[in-house]
Amino acid sequence: MKRDKETAGQVEARLERSLRRQVTAPKLDGRFDAAVWQRIANEDRAVARTNAASTAATTTRMPRWLVACNVLGIAVTAVLVLWFGVRQLSGIDLGLDLGVDLPAFSAEQQQSLLRLATNVLAAAAVLFGLMFTRFGRRLISALR
Repeated sequence: MKRDKETAGQVEARLERSLRRQVTAPKLDGRFDAAVWQRIANEDRAVARTNAASTAATTTRMPRWLVACNVLGIAVTAVLVLWFGVRQLSGIDLGLDLGVDLPAFSAEQQQSLLRLATNVLAAAAVLFGLMFTRFGRRLISALR
């Protein structure tokens, strides 16, 4: 009858006390702390060794076609810089004719082309920057 009058809170408190009496945790001393810190240090060393081994293993060579493209691009850039640099700085005409006549534009056409090129370049820069955001990645995946 007495138990019938107990509230839920009293029952829970009694069960809690009973459980605490049954389960006792051992008292921990400095040896336990030292063992935990030693284990953490050992795991850190193991992770460092694994990272060093995986970094060495993942160092691969670039594909040959990419190396060839880079060498070609560097060579073309060097030739153009030398050709235009020598021509502009020394005033010497090298006698090389590209066979391409540059079109003549009026000042208004130059201004409009410059505005167009600036807007295209700005839009390309913004789109390139968006590729590195979460929104940009979602947008690219939706367009595919």
